[in-house]
Parts: sequence; structure tokens; C-alpha cells
Amino acid sequence: MLAITRGVFQVAIDQLRRCGAGHNECVVYAVSGLTEKDPSEIVHPIHKATPYSYEVDSDWLGRFAARQAVEGLVVRAQIHTHAGKAFHSSTDDGWPMAATPEFVSIVVPRFGASTIPTDGLYVCVLQPNGDWNEIGPAEIIS
Repeated sequence: MLAITRGVFQVAIDQLRRCGAGHNECVVYAVSGLTEKDPSEIVHPIHKATPYSYEVDSDWLGRFAARQAVEGLVVRAQIHTHAGKAFHSSTDDGWPMAATPEFVSIVVPRFGASTIPTDGLYVCVLQPNGDWNEIGPAEIIS
């Protein structure tokens, strides 16, 4: 199982807060090199957002795919916000950034605008059969 350090996670939370400004969803990706399992960088994609959804820019996705190939980057987790309570929506289930087993999805409540106790997060891991398995945040964030 991968581990996201509190420092890397805080970078993600800070970006989610700046971008969403307390009223729109936002998404970031936790990435690592091919030979590293644990993310060391947060990538903030160009995206459109509303209070209830986000859509990553397709041109940005193409440029990022090229960067991944050149730099050997792997997206290990997506971290995004919801307006209220954190949960995994049907859109979250069906359209992750990466559809590979062990990919992690973290949902942050209240647009990340207030203090985030780790027990307020929703964390799940993609299983080989395509199902998502909820886990405790402490299993990922160290």
C-alpha cells in the first residue's frame, strides 16, 4: 500500500483550498516516479469546476500524458473535494484518473475549507475486480 506523507498531503490540501476557494470542487494528483511507490509530487490539472463537479481539460491530459512518458511519472492517487461530507460518487467510481489496481482516491469534505481531521476524509483503493474498497485515512497518510 502506498503512503502519502503529511507534507505532500498538506501541499494537496493547500492547492485544493486555493483553487476551489470554498465554493467549487478541485482535484489534484499525487505522482511518483516509475520505480517509487510513494508519491512525492502534487500535480494540479487545468480543469473546469462547479460546486458539484469538476472536469479535467482534455488538452492538459494529453500534455500530461506526454510528460509522464518522458519523465516516467505514475499517478498513484487522486485527491479531490466535495461540498459537504466526503464520499465516493458514482462518477468517482466510474472515472478515476487511473483505472489500475491499488490506485487510491481520497475525497476531502467541505471543499477543504476548514480544518481537515483525517477521520473526515473518504479514502478508497481500486481492487483488481474494479470495485473500490474503503480504508482508513491512517493507512495511507503518514
